[in-house]
Amino acid sequence: MQTRIIDGSSYGEVGKRGIVAVTGPDRPTTEEKIECVETVTKLGDDGWAIAADLTTPIGKLTRRAADAINAPFIDVRQAFTSTRPT
Repeated sequence: MQTRIIDGSSYGEVGKRGIVAVTGPDRPTTEEKIECVETVTKLGDDGWAIAADLTTPIGKLTRRAADAINAPFIDVRQAFTSTRPT
């Protein structure tokens, strides 16, 4: 599992503190799943928005963990494929 910080300035209040993107393998191990939930819980509680690709197993788990603590969540595939005015 990997985390990356994304500039959240273009996401208004959602990205105020910052956005952390979570990625992982197609077949995460139990340890990776635990690490994912622990990371999302800690960062979400600290005020970070959480982002992940919902087409992946880690992305789905990330979403569930973010929802459980009411942390803002961004689907990276939708966010980066939508059209925004420049």
